[in-house]
Amino acid sequence: LTSYMISKMNKDTMKFHTSSDLLLARDLKETVCYVAEDYEQEQKNIEANGKAKETTFKYPDGQVLKLTDLCFKVPEFLFHPHVLGLDATGIQTLLSESILACDEHMQPELLKNICLGGGNTMFHGFDKRIENEMKKAFPNNQIATVTTKQRGFEAWLGGSILCQHSSFLKKIIP
Repeated sequence: LTSYMISKMNKDTMKFHTSSDLLLARDLKETVCYVAEDYEQEQKNIEANGKAKETTFKYPDGQVLKLTDLCFKVPEFLFHPHVLGLDATGIQTLLSESILACDEHMQPELLKNICLGGGNTMFHGFDKRIENEMKKAFPNNQIATVTTKQRGFEAWLGGSILCQHSSFLKKIIP
């Protein structure tokens, strides 16, 4: 997502060339990007208003960057990979398929406990969008997401717990 954002920004506004620029771009993405609750409606709002909502980001050197629709288009890739020209399945479809692959008696419980983890789940609005997408896919079920403030690092936390388990060393390939 950061690379996509950089490619769009290189065309439109600023240039990113160094590794420190990459870190700055990641910070920019994590600060200003958000998941639209309804992507199509967000697009219609832009068309109706003639422009997108403007968001500003202040660089460490004091420069100010103004961004518009890129703020919600970058994370939309998670739901509609074709935005980047990729032939892949969106996260909401993968989640639905995973739940449907489970025993049907477990599905309602899974839908009430959708655990979000990983850095991209930190985008503002991500949890609400997942809930909305699951309500469309499973209209007769209660839907709820479970989030923590550390969810951006939960894979690392889980890995650190796993490697402390006494049987872990027996399972690795030296």
